[in-house]
Amino acid sequence: MPPKCQYSAENGLINDWHRVHYAALARGGASLVIVEATAVSPEGRITPGCLGLWNDAQAEDLAQVAQAIKAAGAVRGIQIGHPGLKASANKP
Repeated sequence: MPPKCQYSAENGLINDWHRVHYAALARGGASLVIVEATAVSPEGRITPGCLGLWNDAQAEDLAQVAQAIKAAGAVRGIQIGHPGLKASANKP
């Protein structure tokens, strides 16, 4: 399952939507689930609603999603992203 931006994060953190969405994709039969574009700095997000991986809280939350994907039988992946000049646009 290729990554698709959800624009649902708050301060780069996942929420219940992400937890349910990614685990459901894995349970639904996808053999590889790639988590959406995840920024390594707040300034590197495409929008304010994008996931982040620049602090420990975000890493811990994403680890939970990774475990849920694995527990459902799929291989997990993540798309690390930085949109360059398009960074920090408005939430769609």
